[in-house]
Amino acid sequence: MVPALALAQFRNSQPRVPCVLVLDTSGTMEGERLAALNEGLVALWTDLLDDPIARERIEIAVVEFASDVRVTRGFELPGEIIPQVPRADGLTALGKAIREGFRLVEERTALYRKVGVPHYKPWVFVITDGAATDDVEGAVKLVAKAEAERSVAFFAVGVAGADMQKLARLSSRGAMHLDGLRFRDLFRWLSTSLIGVSMSRIGERVPLPQLDWTSV
Repeated sequence: MVPALALAQFRNSQPRVPCVLVLDTSGTMEGERLAALNEGLVALWTDLLDDPIARERIEIAVVEFASDVRVTRGFELPGEIIPQVPRADGLTALGKAIREGFRLVEERTALYRKVGVPHYKPWVFVITDGAATDDVEGAVKLVAKAEAERSVAFFAVGVAGADMQKLARLSSRGAMHLDGLRFRDLFRWLSTSLIGVSMSRIGERVPLPQLDWTSV
């Protein structure tokens, strides 16, 4: 039996597009990078709220990682509260963060099945500016399995200073290198892509906006 609290999340029975943002909040992100990241989050939220379909269908969860990993936002439709990263410090537990993102996806899609809410392919969207300080092999295997099964859309973005060679190992898609602090452009691309998915039929292949995944 599904708890009443869980059912309350689905008063709107629209199909869902779940997306996990896995955000690096290690010490090297402090300052201008953190400010630009937060500006990007505002742009993402504004775009989603402005679209009548997106605000009923796209659910965002946020995982922050530094020396450890924490879920700062469970899956929710976009609302008035915009997620913001207040500070950055510590190391770069990238592998653990990706595993946590996949755990959230598995948990959420299981709930969709229980309550009978259809859903699109989940997204896991990772942003980092460093090199992982933990083991990423488990994460590499998770991503490879998901891509083979076409069960999750995985994207990795490296900010200046990121170990792009290791980051590219995570996915057959490779990794995108963010040009400077263009987080606003990056999140605009993300919102446009998610909105395009939300307007499609479930299972339909949706072409994403053109973007060179070695630079933006």
